[in-house]
Amino acid sequence: MENQAALLADFTQRHRQATATGRKVRFSYFDAYHALHESTSPIREILEDSAGAVLVLASGERVLLRNVIEYDGHFFPGYEAYQAALAARCSR
Repeated sequence: MENQAALLADFTQRHRQATATGRKVRFSYFDAYHALHESTSPIREILEDSAGAVLVLASGERVLLRNVIEYDGHFFPGYEAYQAALAARCSR
């Protein structure tokens, strides 16, 4: 639980700094089926429930914070190795 609280505090701080200027922020995450998604959808709110911290996007989608891979170029604990994989992806 300590790690979850630290992750939530870190994410909240990064989110406030990134959105203070009003710019769109790109982030990558896994959905419930472990499919990789990227989004620039604004985060409407951050909730805590029995599953942990949840990001509620403006689109209505709910993303578990523990499934966020990177936010505004910062890779979260456990996903540092994804930086090379995401950089190597072909953008069409």
